Amino acid sequence: MALLLVIPNVYAVWTGISASINEVESVWLFESSERNASITRLNMHLEERTSYGLGVGANIGQLTARLSNISGPQNTVKFDASYFGVYLRYPVPLGGHFLLQSRLGYQYNSGTQYGSDDEDAIEWREFDFELGFAARFGNVRVTPFVVYSNVSGDISGDTGTDTFENDEGVSAGLSFDLFVEPTGFMRLRLTRGEQDAAALIFAREF
Repeated sequence: MALLLVIPNVYAVWTGISASINEVESVWLFESSERNASITRLNMHLEERTSYGLGVGANIGQLTARLSNISGPQNTVKFDASYFGVYLRYPVPLGGHFLLQSRLGYQYNSGTQYGSDDEDAIEWREFDFELGFAARFGNVRVTPFVVYSNVSGDISGDTGTDTFENDEGVSAGLSFDLFVEPTGFMRLRLTRGEQDAAALIFAREF
């Protein structure tokens, strides 16, 4: 008996690269406390778009995470970390200058406590799903969006392991793109809700 495997003819028709810096504020729920998490990221993204319009991307970068108690002693702990992520993005043209866009992403983060002799280690995983509606007017594109995010991880050291997760929920925001040339744009992205975030992005399509 022969087994026939048919692979669709999928190939890349578009490549894009971008660099960004962003600041994210959220609340992480530990086993014994709640802490504010303030994260600054430096990102590099690379995306390929297939002949079916599906975007397949990866991102890498460095980050600094600062954790502080919401109540009790105001103790702030700083971690330096690196990360790697992958995502799928699917735009659906709606005619004219309008576009419906969805994005599903996963990111793994790992680092150590800054300036600590104990070498406490932190790692966490992030899942997110985003849905946005884009409208372009000349050199400007505006995209309101909603995003659901899930964060889970742990901090481990000589005193044991402390697990955490985010207060799962939905955030909403606006993205403003300014096209400085046909294949290059600058983006300002603002988010409020479960995550409060701001990002500045420089992107180019090839």
